[in-house]
Amino acid sequence: MAAIKVSGLTDVHCHILPYVDDGAENLEEAIQLIHAQIEQGVNTIYCTPHLRYKMFETPQEKIDMQFSRLCEVASSIPNAPKLYLSREYHCDKSLVELLQNGKIRPLRNGTHLLIEFSNRHSKTDIYKYLQLVKSVGLTPVIAHIERYRCFLDEPHFADELCNQGYVLQMNAEAILGKNGFKQKLFCKKQLKRGTISLIASDSHHINYREPNLGKCAMYLKHKLSEEEWNKLFFENPKILEK
Repeated sequence: MAAIKVSGLTDVHCHILPYVDDGAENLEEAIQLIHAQIEQGVNTIYCTPHLRYKMFETPQEKIDMQFSRLCEVASSIPNAPKLYLSREYHCDKSLVELLQNGKIRPLRNGTHLLIEFSNRHSKTDIYKYLQLVKSVGLTPVIAHIERYRCFLDEPHFADELCNQGYVLQMNAEAILGKNGFKQKLFCKKQLKRGTISLIASDSHHINYREPNLGKCAMYLKHKLSEEEWNKLFFENPKILEK
């Protein structure tokens, strides 16, 4: 892997926690992923295992246990990133129940919640869930907006949500063109329009959907103004600390 000439990055969305979803298969791969993140210039990682009804339903107790175990192992790795635990919540009945019961895990235990949709969700559905999350005092962070048909088919929808204060996240691999030309073009246009607040790796494995945040940062280094670049990769992630 070529040297990455950037450091101090925060990966706000990834699946390096093993044994809990479709991310790292075991502890050995999780350790490999941590080393890859270090090579990418990442020094802070938000572990965000999936929660999705009838698909990813790993109990929080098991996730907490695996996270503690990973933190213990990571403590012996030189220059290991700081690790924080949250979830990536799919917008379904499980999320509704957790919000109603107050059993939710915001990013960095702050006021932002990482949520995802699917192509079956309409604009009306999306607004319903955004309002639901807001109703409990949390700010939704919409994961990988480049995947959803309603954003791709109606690019101004991102402007609409951005103007209302919602936080839009985009995956590094889509910006790099690993998900095809259509997504890459969409990402390019949205970055130019300034609708995107966060970029993350959403990494799952060491050889597939691998950590690439540093590579993306270097790719955008000469495509964005210095102010825009710093905001995306260094200033905006700090909002999740609040």
